[in-house]
Amino acid sequence: MRRALAVVAMLTAAGCGSQNGLHLENGGHTVAVATTPVVSSGGGPPAKQPRRVTAQVSLGGVPTVAWDGSTVWAAVWPGGSQALGSLIGIDPATGRARPPLPLPPSTKPYLLAATGDGLFVATGRRLLRIDPADGRTIAAATLGGAPRGMVETRGSLWVTVEGGVLLRLDSAQLRVQGSTALGGEPDAVTVVPGSVYVTDDRDRTLQRIDPGSGRLQSTVSIAGESAGDPTVATVYGDSIWVFEGSSVVRLARRGELVLDRITLPAAGASMAAGTGGVWVTGRFGVARIDPGSGRLDTPVRLPGGAAALATTGDAVWVADNHGDVLRLSP
Repeated sequence: MRRALAVVAMLTAAGCGSQNGLHLENGGHTVAVATTPVVSSGGGPPAKQPRRVTAQVSLGGVPTVAWDGSTVWAAVWPGGSQALGSLIGIDPATGRARPPLPLPPSTKPYLLAATGDGLFVATGRRLLRIDPADGRTIAAATLGGAPRGMVETRGSLWVTVEGGVLLRLDSAQLRVQGSTALGGEPDAVTVVPGSVYVTDDRDRTLQRIDPGSGRLQSTVSIAGESAGDPTVATVYGDSIWVFEGSSVVRLARRGELVLDRITLPAAGASMAAGTGGVWVTGRFGVARIDPGSGRLDTPVRLPGGAAALATTGDAVWVADNHGDVLRLSP
């Protein structure tokens, strides 16, 4: 079953420190968010974790969420392929939503990337750069296949495309700057200085690509017994984290060696890093994985389950299965 939800990302402007990392969100498509994580010493949970629902925004449809450093954005897919979608900004402090901006119809839920360089939305085979003030399309590009995952960082938009291709486009005009034929079924993509990591659903692998040359550097099997497709990946601290539906795999950044596998209490939906750990969602609600010990904290149960999510450094924003977006605060 294909994942319905997408992901968004923002890269920390200062680069990736040992605790900043990237944040991949919303069902398998990359998100990088600049945060100041609060990580405990000794492997235990932070003194204050986001466990209380302190805001609720009803949006309907299928929301994808992202944070650009100042605003939480939701791209809401109404279902079907004829109706217009909505792009809605939410004030992270007050939880108040701005008036919706229209999005073109799409045959499936939107991919969304919100960064300091702009708002990027994928609809069908098209990529759009959208003005957050009025919803106007600033730049557009038509791809050779449907985009499966994307991340924007340092002026480049990296996109995996059906047919086994990884594209690099410039963020300003969405012109293609590079193309790498990977084969297989590349899905999630995340970027750190010197490396691009891509998961492959068919072969259940993690691939490392040189961002300058576009050449494949290494391929590591991450398939686990009874695990799902590797649809979400992120770099946090000194580890690479890969979400496989029923579990999360942690690999060392040096050599991409598998360190451990964290089993989830029920079927999962997505993963995001930041706000003191690596967060996972699913039928069980939302829970934090301690980045030091790999221990899964007691889940926060939500009546509508949990799907897409984004972290803002001091809170976790979760889209449930009822079309609401919730803020979890300490």
